[in-house]
Amino acid sequence: MLVLNEVRSGYASAPALHGVNLTITPGSRSVVLGRNGAGKSTLLKTIVGHLPLMSGRIELNGHAVDRLAPHERCRRGLAYVPQGRQIFGSLTVRANLEAGGYGAGLRRVQQAVDDVLDELPLLRTKLRDRGDSLSGGQQQILALGRALMTQPKTLLLDEPSEGIQPSLVTEIGDIVVRLNQDRGITVIMVEQNLDFAATVGDKAHIMEKGTIACSMPTSDFVADLALQHRFMGVGVAAD
Repeated sequence: MLVLNEVRSGYASAPALHGVNLTITPGSRSVVLGRNGAGKSTLLKTIVGHLPLMSGRIELNGHAVDRLAPHERCRRGLAYVPQGRQIFGSLTVRANLEAGGYGAGLRRVQQAVDDVLDELPLLRTKLRDRGDSLSGGQQQILALGRALMTQPKTLLLDEPSEGIQPSLVTEIGDIVVRLNQDRGITVIMVEQNLDFAATVGDKAHIMEKGTIACSMPTSDFVADLALQHRFMGVGVAAD
């Protein structure tokens, strides 16, 4: 279980999270929604340790992790796929995957590569290709594969559908749901694409001005145009 208690974080001159309280249950699929600037990406970066905690507490399975370095949180089971993917463009697909395994301190890296290729067979045909030769969707799948190399219990994804052709968006959604259902990986995803969010997430946490404004089933939020208008600036406000 991942628990955030009164978490405040951000940047020295511009704090972005203002007392976030959030509980993510094991095996769930959550989406974090809200307007640009609401603090969604900052939330993920704070959970994985890329931004320092100003105050509050982050617990993973009953143990505080907010003082741990990012690689230590990774070894506790947190994996992060950042916005923009951030793969190593000059390295091959295989080397990108291996980098994830070595960074996580795995002893049997090649076995882990084989396991990931079984999960993501598209990558098997691209092993010798440079990362920057892949399409945007293929790079996203590679970034997902690199995260899986760490053998995570909780997977955090930041805007995984951004800039990707629709057919691969559907495939990525199917992959994420399958990983959750077959391997029990908890999913926390920041997303702006409501249709994609509805296919992946069963619980929506809506952010506004650096806090969690409300939480509900994703299907309820997608069906409520007034809420979408209020919290995301889309849809049509109710009369």
